[in-house]
Amino acid sequence: VLPVSLNQIYQLHFNLRFPTSTSFDKIQPLLGVCLAALYPLTLPEIFFSVNSLYTDEFVSWEDFLQRFK
Repeated sequence: VLPVSLNQIYQLHFNLRFPTSTSFDKIQPLLGVCLAALYPLTLPEIFFSVNSLYTDEFVSWEDFLQRFK
């Protein structure tokens, strides 16, 4: 089945990129920060914004870069 709308193209891409909900859960905070920004953010801005979402444990720079790829 070929996608016929932009919505279906994004849905197909996300389903291929994140086949399980666990794989999407890792990237969801990062994606939320990027989509909510009013302007393109730098990597350090995204890193600090994502870490501001957590209260108990923080994402290390290395883990952040791994998720960002």
